[in-house]
Amino acid sequence: MSVSRCLTAVAAVAAVGACRPGDNPLPGPALGARQLLVILWDPHRPDHPAPDKQAIADLIFGADPSVAGYFIDSSRGRVALEKAAVLGWYDALKPAEHYWAPSDDQDSDGDGWISGHVEKWAEAVRDAAREFDFAAYDKNGDGILEPDELGVMIVIPQNGAFGTNRQAFGRQYPTPEPLVVDGVRIDAIAEAYIGKPPAAPLVAHELGHLFFDAADEYFWFFFPYAAGSYSLFDQSWALMHADPYSRLLWGWLDPIRPETSGWYSLRSMDQTGDLMLLRDPKRGDGEFFLIENRERGRYYDSRLVGEGLAIWLIIQDPDVFSALPAPAGVSAAEWGKIPGNDWGRRAIRMIRPETTVFDDRKALWGPADEIKLFWHDGAPSGFTLKNVSDPGAEMGFYLDIAK
Repeated sequence: MSVSRCLTAVAAVAAVGACRPGDNPLPGPALGARQLLVILWDPHRPDHPAPDKQAIADLIFGADPSVAGYFIDSSRGRVALEKAAVLGWYDALKPAEHYWAPSDDQDSDGDGWISGHVEKWAEAVRDAAREFDFAAYDKNGDGILEPDELGVMIVIPQNGAFGTNRQAFGRQYPTPEPLVVDGVRIDAIAEAYIGKPPAAPLVAHELGHLFFDAADEYFWFFFPYAAGSYSLFDQSWALMHADPYSRLLWGWLDPIRPETSGWYSLRSMDQTGDLMLLRDPKRGDGEFFLIENRERGRYYDSRLVGEGLAIWLIIQDPDVFSALPAPAGVSAAEWGKIPGNDWGRRAIRMIRPETTVFDDRKALWGPADEIKLFWHDGAPSGFTLKNVSDPGAEMGFYLDIAK
C-alpha cells in the first residue's frame, strides 16, 4: 500500500511530522500523474453480462464526465489519471461458482487457494502479465509495485455496483505467498463490480482508496454529522466531490484563513475550489472549521440535492477524536463499533442545520441572520456567520471573530 503519514493540515499541508505510537495516520499530499491499469475479467455469470470494453475505457479515461475528468476537476488540475492500458476481457479459468464458493480452509482441492476471491485477483493479474510489462512501472527499482507507480484495478461484470481494495496474494495455502509478476511484487489492488450501467462513481471511490488513502465515511446507523451525499467517500451514487478535509490533506485546496472580522464571500467550490478555514490560535491545530459553497456543477456535483454553505468541524487531534463519546441519537453500542483511529468517521463532522433527522436536502446553510459555531465539546468557538446570502455562484456573509 502507499505510505500514510502523520501531518498537520492546518500548519502546512506538506509538512510531515514524526508519527508517535498511537497516532492516527493521515494521508499526505497526492499530486501529479497516476498511472492506472484496468484489467477486465469475466467469470461468465449468465445474469451479469460484460459491458463493452470501449465503454469501460471511456467511462474511466474519456471526456467529461469521466473518472479521469473528475480527478482533474476535484484536484484543480493537480492530479491526472493516466491510462497505462485497458486489457481484457479475460475469461475465468474455472466456473463462476468456484470463485464464490465457501472458504476452503484446508485447500481440499489442492489448488493453493482458500478464497476464490483472492484467487481471481491473482488470475486476472497473471492474465494481464502475458501482454503487459509490470516491471516497466517499478520506477524506483525496489521490486515492489506501489500504487503511486502503477494502480491496478480489476473490473468484473455485475449488475449491482460494488467495490473493494484488497491485498493480493500469489498463493494462500499452505503458506501465504506474495503475488509476483515480471519480477515485481503487487500488494494492493482495487476491484470494481462495475454495475449496469457501468458506474463511474464506484470506480472513483475505489481509486480514491487505492491512490490517495481515502478514508471511508459512510455509516450503517444514524449519525447526525455524516457527510452523506456531500462526499464521494460516504455515498458514491454520483460523482460528488470528496469532503474538503480530505482534499486539503491531499494538497488540492488553498484555503483562505481569516484572522479579522469582516465581509467575506465564497465562490462555487466546484468551479473554483474556494475554501475557508477557521482556526483559533488558542485552540491550536487539533480542531478547526472548513466552509465551502456547494453549488451544482456541470459534470461533478451536478446531482447535489441541496445548495448552500457546507460547514465542517474537523477534529484533527487523534487523542481527541479517538475518545469522543457517542453523539446524541447514537447508541454507545453502535458508536463503539467505530475504531478509535477511524479518522474518516470520527474526525470529520458536517455541521447541519437539522441534526435530529438525516436529510441531505437540509444539510447546507442558506440565508441566515446568524450562525454560531461551537467546538466538539459545546464550547463557543468565537466564530459567527451573519447575514448569509442566498445560495448561488458566490455566497457572501459577515464573519464575526470574537477576540
